[in-house]
Amino acid sequence: MTILLAHEFGHYIAAAYHGVDASLPYFLPSPFMGTFGAFIRVRSPIYSKRALFDIGVSGPLAGFVFLLPALAAGLAFSKVIPGIEQQGSLHFGVPGLEWLLERLIFPG
Repeated sequence: MTILLAHEFGHYIAAAYHGVDASLPYFLPSPFMGTFGAFIRVRSPIYSKRALFDIGVSGPLAGFVFLLPALAAGLAFSKVIPGIEQQGSLHFGVPGLEWLLERLIFPG
């Protein structure tokens, strides 16, 4: 929920910076999973491509800032189980950021 809130506030703050009238984030509640997501309502037109780009990219960037410590904490508190990657029939690759943090948190 924190990462989702940061994402939406990233959009909201960028909209306010560019003078675009936007609402605070609305969350769509779900009885089983917590939320179906969130959105902000843009009430005025966005006149420049620069403002549109900034508002669009600020959400993922703000979410990414909150994702990094959450990923690092999750890896730091995880348990290393040798040989687990050979079990099962599906094999997935490891994302680059996760691979890098694994090498920093668990050297060797």
